[in-house]
Amino acid sequence: MVMTTFFSVQNDCSLRERKRIVVSAISGLRPGARNVVELIHLQEHSIRDTAQILGISTAAVKTRMFHAKIKLHRMPLLQSVGRSHCARQAG
Repeated sequence: MVMTTFFSVQNDCSLRERKRIVVSAISGLRPGARNVVELIHLQEHSIRDTAQILGISTAAVKTRMFHAKIKLHRMPLLQSVGRSHCARQAG
């Protein structure tokens, strides 16, 4: 029971830390790309809905998402997502 609780707490902490890192990385994007990523991935809007909300074409939404993903993958901040600070603090 104690081990289950430890892993549950560690997993919760790890998820919170990952979310904090991802949100921080998204905030580093240009406004147009950031808006698209937030609407699609954080608020779970469709591409069509995102285009309507932003007043742009669906092709523009896809293009912005494509470029945003490239930038996010290249960010050193996201390379640390797999290495949680919580695990080091717990150990």
